[in-house]
Amino acid sequence: MPDGATDGPGPDEDAARPLSWSGVSDKRSYYRLFAAYVLALFATGIATVALALLAFDLSGDDSGAILGTALSIKMLAYVVAAPISAALTERLPRKELLIGLDLVRAASLCVLPLSLIHI
Repeated sequence: MPDGATDGPGPDEDAARPLSWSGVSDKRSYYRLFAAYVLALFATGIATVALALLAFDLSGDDSGAILGTALSIKMLAYVVAAPISAALTERLPRKELLIGLDLVRAASLCVLPLSLIHI
C-alpha cells in the first residue's frame, strides 16, 4: 500500500454518505412503529372525545369549563410530569415499561364507558 492509503472510507467520506435502509427487518420495524404511533394517536382522539362526552353528561351546560380544566391538566402532565417520569424510569427496561404503560392506558380507556352507566 502506498503511504497514506487506507482500506476503507475516511472520516470525511463516511460523514458525507447518506443513511440508508440496511434490510427488510428495518422496514418491518419502521412499519410496526408507525402503526403503533397511528394507533396511539387514534386512541388519544377517542379518549378526548370520551372525556368531552363524560363532562357533558356529568355537568351539562358547564361542561366547557370542566373540559377546559381537564385538558389543561392533561397538558400540564405532559409538560411537567413527563420529564420527571423519564428521569425516574431511566434505568428500567424501556420496552417492558412502554408495553406496561400502553396496557394501563388501554385498560383505563376500556373502563371509561362504564362510568357513563348509571346504576
